[in-house]
Amino acid sequence: MSRILIISPDIEGPVINGGIGTAFTALADMLVQNNEDVDILYTSGRYSESTHGFEHWNTIYKEYRINLIQLAVDESLIIDAPHFRKQSYQTYLWLKDNDKYDKIIGCEWQGALYYTLLAKKQGLNFNNTEIIINTHGSSMWADEGNYSLPRDQNHLELYYLEQKCVELADSVVSPSAYLIQWMRNKKWKLPFNTKVIFNCEPSLIFRTGKHPIVNEDENTEMEDTCYDGIELVFFGRLEIRKGLDLFIKSLKNFNLNNKNKISKITFMGKNIAIDGFDAMDFIDINGFVE
Repeated sequence: MSRILIISPDIEGPVINGGIGTAFTALADMLVQNNEDVDILYTSGRYSESTHGFEHWNTIYKEYRINLIQLAVDESLIIDAPHFRKQSYQTYLWLKDNDKYDKIIGCEWQGALYYTLLAKKQGLNFNNTEIIINTHGSSMWADEGNYSLPRDQNHLELYYLEQKCVELADSVVSPSAYLIQWMRNKKWKLPFNTKVIFNCEPSLIFRTGKHPIVNEDENTEMEDTCYDGIELVFFGRLEIRKGLDLFIKSLKNFNLNNKNKISKITFMGKNIAIDGFDAMDFIDINGFVE
């Protein structure tokens, strides 16, 4: 049995519907089913989209033999640096104090493993630990998909940390050959051991209805309304790289006959408001908010 730590800024429970969280929760569940000893270090601290507290989710994960750990924020540690660099350094300090894992698995997004990988590269720590980056898309990749430029120097630093997490890793796993090719096209120096492995099937932990992420009494009841025509649904985070503008442009190009067949248009996903772009305003401007 190996001792495996998954490090993630996104995990099911505290985060409602994140792609990285879904993938890593499923990975943790699969590893436990294969009799591995699995901990998850949630690096986003107190951040939660859930109506439940962190201890609730810790208890739920324990039912499935997974130890969910919250990275505590050390308020006494003063670092004149952007949030993501502080988080990465605090992750390194935690790992140095808990240097007991055979494998550490994390993603490149937010660069949480940068200082840890740097320490290993310099021979300071983690010489007996394999560190794997399971890549899910860097900030540069996401910004490129949203036609966004880096906002400031801090954003450029984040690009750098995320790239180095990939380049310094012992091995890299990607669920997509396209994403590996994107990194190579950007001249990233990928480790020799880089491969494509699909994400695990989503875990049953949150698929049975036994552990709802939102309290049932706080759910908003959906209208029981009948529509004569077709309802079109955009399903996904409300941002350009998810196809929001393409969806709206397609609707606007419908001829009158097709438009008359549509009785309702639903946008189902998280609103995004960054860099002067607000998805709800974008939808409103194009005439799709009542």
